[in-house]
Amino acid sequence: MKILAFTDIHSDEKIVGIIKKKCKKYDPELLICSGDLTYFELNLKLILNLLNSFKKKVILIHGNHEEGGRLKKLCKNYSNLIYLHKNKCDIGDYRFLGYGGLGFSRITKDLENFILKNKSKNKKNVLIFHQPPFGTKLDKISEVGHVGNKSITKIIKSIKPILSVSGHIHETFKITDKIGKTILINPGPEGKIISI
Repeated sequence: MKILAFTDIHSDEKIVGIIKKKCKKYDPELLICSGDLTYFELNLKLILNLLNSFKKKVILIHGNHEEGGRLKKLCKNYSNLIYLHKNKCDIGDYRFLGYGGLGFSRITKDLENFILKNKSKNKKNVLIFHQPPFGTKLDKISEVGHVGNKSITKIIKSIKPILSVSGHIHETFKITDKIGKTILINPGPEGKIISI
């Protein structure tokens, strides 16, 4: 499966235009946004309209700049947008599991319980978070250290998904890493093509 993943576009219509061009060029089967579509919901409906106009399924979660309940409600009005916070979505041989928000949480037991309860034994699991896993190249800020979520790292080590997409840390845009065989990626706002 070919995926175009992106994150932290923060209401930037120009960035959405870049993603649209990549979508046309690479023709992915699916798009994934790991949160922060806006700055505090500025132009949220406009951004959702633009993403829906791609005519491709877009799985998305909220970041720390959106309120999850409002985004969930708005996504119901769009045929191509799949809001995945605390939800699952099966597409072909893959199960997508999402958990949005968090920001700088260290441990999130609700996240652990949700993933463990909903992981698939028969399909390949793909995890989508806004906050990155702790102790990786994706969560390290110079002069601060690691700011990721330990529960995410624990879950990845436990269920061994094939891919984990996150964002939030602007300093690590376009960085990839691994935990075991799991590919970790912060695709950045301009997006990255991933083949799984």
